[in-house]
Amino acid sequence: MSAKLRAGGLGGVAATFLALVCVTLLLMLESALFWSARVEWPVFPDQVKAHEPQVVMEVARDFGYRIGDPVPVTLYIKQQPGTVVDLHSIAIEGNFEIRGEEFGNRPRPYEEVMKDGSKRIRFQVELQSFSVAPSLKASTAISYKVVETNDEFTVTLPALVVTTSNTWDKQDRILTGKLPYLQGWHLVCNSLITLAGLFAAAYFYVLYRRYLALHPEKLPGARRARRFVLARKRFDEVWAKIEGGDVRTANYVEIERIVRSLYEIESKTTREAGFWFLYGNRGPYQAVEILHQCDRVIYLGETLTAEDHQVIQRTFDKLVPHYPASVIAEASEIVASPSLRRRMREQDPANFRGRREDDSESNSN
Repeated sequence: MSAKLRAGGLGGVAATFLALVCVTLLLMLESALFWSARVEWPVFPDQVKAHEPQVVMEVARDFGYRIGDPVPVTLYIKQQPGTVVDLHSIAIEGNFEIRGEEFGNRPRPYEEVMKDGSKRIRFQVELQSFSVAPSLKASTAISYKVVETNDEFTVTLPALVVTTSNTWDKQDRILTGKLPYLQGWHLVCNSLITLAGLFAAAYFYVLYRRYLALHPEKLPGARRARRFVLARKRFDEVWAKIEGGDVRTANYVEIERIVRSLYEIESKTTREAGFWFLYGNRGPYQAVEILHQCDRVIYLGETLTAEDHQVIQRTFDKLVPHYPASVIAEASEIVASPSLRRRMREQDPANFRGRREDDSESNSN
């Protein structure tokens, strides 16, 4: 028993040590990746004027540049409390221009807010010049605003001077022949990825075949009549009675049942159905007009006029289209009772389909 406990304790210690090692490696990797992006703030010069920002300009090197070489420049700005430095107002005069500015690729500054309300800003930019001269100069100016008085001022930064290189590196600028192509490990990596993809495709195809083999074959189900076809069939039957002069309440109750079953609102009052359609976007609001007309007969005992009957028929015709007689007959055959189906088969055995499977159209419904 004690041996098992010691083994379990040793395993827990090993797991904890392994977790600590992994965390340490991740922290070291993160430090290695972001070490070059750290900010080393320089010593800012003494402030000459009140509210004026303190600026330090650093260049990677000030010599050995050729035509078109990017010159990386870093601006360190200390923004005084109560002022705002406008980095978009940086203006350069001389041989240089900001690289990529014409394409909108202006770099984003890095900012740190100090406890006294001041702000330290690092702004990295690349300058570029296509001038031919022993030395290249650039004068830079930047604007800032005093928040209290809303006054704007301009500060001229120290001039940037770099020298160019007039040496020749003895390399031919015009190359002839076929250019070498360094393949490296690309072909090997791409081949391994392709083989892994083919293997995964074959493996999952086998799994899919096994999955299909575990399930029984899906047989086509029995035919079902579409609910809109049934609604049209039932409505035409009731409406024929109403047009024949039979205006009993039971006919209007049947019309309400048709509409409610069509849009699945059997458990809702007419008022609730109106809100259901209007605000829930669950169906056409025109169906409520039919319910209102039928409610007048069912609950108020009114007698509808010819215009009211036209409203019911016109609204239902907009909601449910007319179907061919063959479609209506097929729906009647499906929903018929066993005795009625027997009579249908005896009267027209050639066209009676019975329980035979329907075509793809009926299966899709």
